[in-house]
Amino acid sequence: MYLKVGQSLWIDRVFSNAVVNGMYSFHASAAAYKDYWNNSFGVLSKNKPFKINHHQVWQAFVQESI
Repeated sequence: MYLKVGQSLWIDRVFSNAVVNGMYSFHASAAAYKDYWNNSFGVLSKNKPFKINHHQVWQAFVQESI
Protein backbone atom coordinates (compact mmCIF):
# COMPACT_ATOMS: atom_id res chain seq x y z
CA MET A 1 0.00 0.00 0.00
CA TYR A 2 1.24 3.48 -0.84
CA LEU A 3 0.44 6.88 0.62
CA LYS A 4 0.32 10.10 -1.39
CA VAL A 5 2.29 12.85 0.38
CA GLY A 6 2.75 15.39 -2.39
CA GLN A 7 1.38 16.33 -5.77
CA SER A 8 3.21 13.45 -7.43
CA LEU A 9 5.07 11.73 -4.58
CA TRP A 10 3.89 8.35 -3.36
CA ILE A 11 5.66 6.59 -0.48
CA ASP A 12 5.52 3.03 0.74
CA ARG A 13 4.58 1.90 4.22
CA VAL A 14 8.22 1.14 5.09
CA PHE A 15 9.15 4.82 4.70
CA SER A 16 6.08 6.11 6.55
CA ASN A 17 6.65 3.64 9.38
CA ALA A 18 10.28 4.78 9.61
CA VAL A 19 9.09 8.39 9.87
CA VAL A 20 6.74 7.56 12.73
CA ASN A 21 9.37 5.52 14.56
CA GLY A 22 11.98 8.23 14.11
CA MET A 23 9.65 10.94 15.37
CA TYR A 24 8.65 8.95 18.46
CA SER A 25 11.94 7.24 19.29
CA PHE A 26 14.27 10.17 18.73
CA HIS A 27 11.78 12.99 19.40
CA ALA A 28 12.73 14.29 15.98
CA SER A 29 10.99 17.09 14.16
CA ALA A 30 9.86 16.82 10.57
CA ALA A 31 12.73 19.12 9.55
CA ALA A 32 15.30 16.97 11.37
CA TYR A 33 14.00 13.79 9.73
CA LYS A 34 14.01 15.55 6.34
CA ASP A 35 17.64 16.55 6.82
CA TYR A 36 18.57 13.01 7.85
CA TRP A 37 16.81 11.50 4.84
CA ASN A 38 18.21 13.96 2.31
CA ASN A 39 21.74 13.69 3.69
CA SER A 40 21.64 9.88 3.77
CA PHE A 41 19.59 8.94 0.72
CA GLY A 42 18.73 12.10 -1.20
CA VAL A 43 21.72 12.12 -3.49
CA LEU A 44 22.01 8.50 -4.57
CA SER A 45 22.75 9.58 -8.12
CA LYS A 46 24.42 12.83 -9.13
CA ASN A 47 22.31 12.92 -12.30
CA LYS A 48 18.96 12.65 -10.48
CA PRO A 49 19.13 13.90 -6.90
CA PHE A 50 15.99 13.21 -4.89
CA LYS A 51 15.07 15.51 -2.04
CA ILE A 52 12.01 15.59 0.18
CA ASN A 53 10.75 18.53 2.19
CA HIS A 54 9.45 18.70 5.75
CA HIS A 55 5.85 19.05 4.55
CA GLN A 56 6.10 15.63 2.90
CA VAL A 57 7.62 14.11 6.03
CA TRP A 58 4.87 15.63 8.18
CA GLN A 59 2.20 14.32 5.79
CA ALA A 60 3.72 10.83 6.01
CA PHE A 61 3.68 11.07 9.81
CA VAL A 62 0.05 12.17 9.94
CA GLN A 63 -1.21 9.59 7.46
CA GLU A 64 0.68 6.71 9.07
CA SER A 65 -0.39 7.78 12.57
CA ILE A 66 -4.06 7.70 11.62
